[in-house]
Amino acid sequence: MFVISYVEFPPQANVETGQAQLIPYGTTTNQSNGTSLLNYSVLRQLDRPNRYALLEIWDNQKNYDTWQETDTTKALVTNLKPLQESPLDHRLTSLCGETFVANTGCSAR
Repeated sequence: MFVISYVEFPPQANVETGQAQLIPYGTTTNQSNGTSLLNYSVLRQLDRPNRYALLEIWDNQKNYDTWQETDTTKALVTNLKPLQESPLDHRLTSLCGETFVANTGCSAR
């Protein structure tokens, strides 16, 4: 399961303060979840350096949902909230089959 979370800080704010929280959170997430978290990446938009995308790859949604309820994740959300331009935007996705059909979805492989 892939999770893309968009984070946007006000352009005039100290963006590095927010970024400084995203990277250690990834390290903690990785260390705390063993093989459940397959990847955690922090991506910064080149033309808008106040915008970030967090890419997480989890083995399943249950483990992701469990991690979202931990004190570590709740603390990150609480600490980022006053720094953000808009709320965190989480998008959960999974790999599609061989074909994607509009208005129908993924076809079986």
